[in-house]
Amino acid sequence: MDSVDFDALEGQAREKMPPASFAFCAAGADDEISAVENVAAWRALRLRPRVLNDVATIDTGVILLGDRQPHPIMIAPTGATNCSMR
Repeated sequence: MDSVDFDALEGQAREKMPPASFAFCAAGADDEISAVENVAAWRALRLRPRVLNDVATIDTGVILLGDRQPHPIMIAPTGATNCSMR
């Protein structure tokens, strides 16, 4: 798979999750401005593939809060954990 269709993934989540859990996960806080802006940012994102680059010495590490981490991915705290799929 070259790219991900987030709308299709959302549809799959809607089918598999209890309605109340999906509604909680899909909704934003308060006036949902951040949720709307996040969707707009994802839709505006365009990836430019870089082909034929040497990947033998790729370093995905980052310095985070003064400590070196081997990967650039972090998990943010979540407010609730009742969004599990069946």
